[in-house]
Amino acid sequence: MKKKIRFRIVEIIFTSTLFAISFFSNAQQDSTKKLMKNAIYAEVAGNGLLFSWNFERSLLQKNKFHLCARVGISAYPKVFENGYSVTIPAELNVLIGKKHDFFETGLGNTYNFNNYEAYQLREKQAPLIIDYRSHYCYLRIGYRLQIPRKGGFLLRVGLLPYINYKQGYTLPTEGQSLFGQDEPSKLFVEEKTKYKYEYGIWAGLSFGLTF
Repeated sequence: MKKKIRFRIVEIIFTSTLFAISFFSNAQQDSTKKLMKNAIYAEVAGNGLLFSWNFERSLLQKNKFHLCARVGISAYPKVFENGYSVTIPAELNVLIGKKHDFFETGLGNTYNFNNYEAYQLREKQAPLIIDYRSHYCYLRIGYRLQIPRKGGFLLRVGLLPYINYKQGYTLPTEGQSLFGQDEPSKLFVEEKTKYKYEYGIWAGLSFGLTF
């Protein structure tokens, strides 16, 4: 079910992008070759998982080569519990192209501030509570439409192969604490840094303005 939902999201993003590229390529013409150094944009799905607001800064422009960095924030209410889900996406990208059409590639990391819990069953013992955080590393392969003038429209679409790495530690339960029967503690020091890796592919659609 989750794979079908992900596939539909990717399909919708790329269909919308093809329409937007056709529309804005015909509607806007560039007057200069250099891109503006700053950009702000919203990203649907992408590095922020569901949605994010982002600021980008151009670091280097040389002929058809452009280097830029972005940082963003994503915050939305949690579905089944109180509070907000907060992530910080950061990315370093290379643009290759001219006028307003660019191939875009780069690497990004999304830091997730949310804590998750999983349980590991053990024979004839109390289950271990696995408390972890889930972070993402992304490779971006995509297309960018960016009008090279102040207030110019920016559109990005990309496929995002990712590694989801879950960093956590094990907590003992039910009377195994060093500090009392009711308070769990990190007894298993050798198991404190544990990583679980998952792989997959995601997609993102961004739109914003340059200045």
